[in-house]
Amino acid sequence: MAHTSHPGAFERWSMVVLYDPNGNIVHTHESVNVQGGTHPSRDVIERDALEQAANAGRDTTNLSILHVDPNSLKTDANYKVDTIKGVLVEVPHSTHSKRKHA
Repeated sequence: MAHTSHPGAFERWSMVVLYDPNGNIVHTHESVNVQGGTHPSRDVIERDALEQAANAGRDTTNLSILHVDPNSLKTDANYKVDTIKGVLVEVPHSTHSKRKHA
């Protein structure tokens, strides 16, 4: 899951992840508002995330939504959702084995 930090002054930063029944994150959506701006409601953020995922060609029928604190995420980590606990968990980076050429 790619995650970027947002430099500068802002009042509120929200993030949702859309994930499949296995906990795999298939889409992330962030909302940031600057000082004095209006922050969207949780419902609006969810609706926007689903709409953007659908516009990107994702089938959103079986996806679930999890609100996460973007400040708690490591920029170089991979995550998935623990579907029982309803929380993000860090997963190891996948390693690719080297193939030997015959």
